Amino acid sequence: MIGPQPPQQLADTMHAAWTAFAATGDPGWPAYHPPERSTMRFDTRSEVLHDPRPRERALWDARR
Repeated sequence: MIGPQPPQQLADTMHAAWTAFAATGDPGWPAYHPPERSTMRFDTRSEVLHDPRPRERALWDARR
């Protein structure tokens, strides 16, 4: 993420999300709710994932 050519699109996408959230309370993707577990993955191609890493989450569910 650093170096001579950091991914500007990633910075722009994340900046827009923070700005939208600060201004409206809505970052631009669905709110997190346990059934869907919508999660934004920021990357050079950002996307909303539904229930990412379910196996890892299941391991933590067993610890409760």
